Amino acid sequence: MNLNVLCAALKLLYYVVLILYHGLDFVMDWYSFHIELTDETISGVPANSIAVKVLFGFSCVCCTICTAALLRVYAYYIKYHFLYLYVAAFEDYGPVGPVEGSASIQISDDELRENASLFIENGRKTVVDPKYPLAELVISVAELTLKDDIQSGLLFWVSTAYTFTRQLSWHSLLFSICSLLAHLKLFICFVTKLFRLGEGENVCGDRSRWDFKCCLCVFGCIGSATFEGLTIAYLVKALQA
Repeated sequence: MNLNVLCAALKLLYYVVLILYHGLDFVMDWYSFHIELTDETISGVPANSIAVKVLFGFSCVCCTICTAALLRVYAYYIKYHFLYLYVAAFEDYGPVGPVEGSASIQISDDELRENASLFIENGRKTVVDPKYPLAELVISVAELTLKDDIQSGLLFWVSTAYTFTRQLSWHSLLFSICSLLAHLKLFICFVTKLFRLGEGENVCGDRSRWDFKCCLCVFGCIGSATFEGLTIAYLVKALQA
């Protein structure tokens, strides 16, 4: 298989996995909040506190908003990489589409067909619209501070302030794993943007805009790494209870 085709396929798969993860994370957040309201426990720890409920509920609302916004960005990335994959396959294996032997790329959507032509004319150097990587960065910072850090902080705090009264349930374990994956995903996101490793990251605009992105990336890396450690500390204590 051609390397360009393989890379495009892997990138498509990556964003599909991210969408599935966000769906699972969304469900586990709201389910855990439901458990907190009904059973007054958070991941196996009694937490009959109004402050915990308010913070947890706030983080779930932020999760919903950030997830919806990120899905919009991921949909754009998937469309971009699908087109990249389509053109790479066309160049290597010939026409792709319902009309056998056609000399043109068979894409039903006019916009996709036009973009495919641009890809070929420019040697597949068409860049991602820079507003999407920037939007992803800003949304990721919001997700980190308003959702993941709050939840990881709550997990760590209740594990030190209260005593585990039961073994970790399946949903508590899954919620904790989602928290770990969230910080890992965000850390990877911030690192790739800081070192301009992702699609469209080289288009950064003026100096002030790049400085702004660097500050957000550094803040995100430190925050995600720190609260990843707190989540691990909670999970170790919970598994030993």
